Amino acid sequence: MLTGNLNTIESQNLPGFAVGFITRYRLTDHLEARTTPSLVFASKQLRYTYNSGEPVIRDITTTAFDIPLLLKLKSDRIGDMRGYLVAGAKVSAAIGSNKSDVEKSQAEKLVKLKKMFGSYEVGVGCDIYFEFFKLSPEIKISNSFGNVLMRETHPFSKPLSSLSLHTVQFSLYFE
Repeated sequence: MLTGNLNTIESQNLPGFAVGFITRYRLTDHLEARTTPSLVFASKQLRYTYNSGEPVIRDITTTAFDIPLLLKLKSDRIGDMRGYLVAGAKVSAAIGSNKSDVEKSQAEKLVKLKKMFGSYEVGVGCDIYFEFFKLSPEIKISNSFGNVLMRETHPFSKPLSSLSLHTVQFSLYFE
């Protein structure tokens, strides 16, 4: 299974989801500070290709609590819509991950992430006003600061010098 020389390591993102709530503080008519604490369920795959044999795929499954602090810059309202930009930083804390795998063989061990790491976020969205609520579709890009890899010596972690997370997130906010 782990024979031959390692040629490549490729990553593939998989869909995930998050559940959270919004708190906001209006600074001016066009600027607000907000946080959207969320419980996030995410997965990624690492594909190891060796000179001989089939590729080996390892999953990284994460359950995390994200706490972002964002600034929301809003346009003037035109009819029932208003565009906006968001930017800021977030802290992510892993929940229940990095379980001990001491009893597992070298071929069964998983790549693990640090328990806590930071990221920066930027995005765009629009507020759509209805009679009884506001719907805000938003798309954000998030990139982790530095290396989020928990260094270990098994065959799936050792070849990695660093690991960073790059996320594209589509959200629907109901207020």
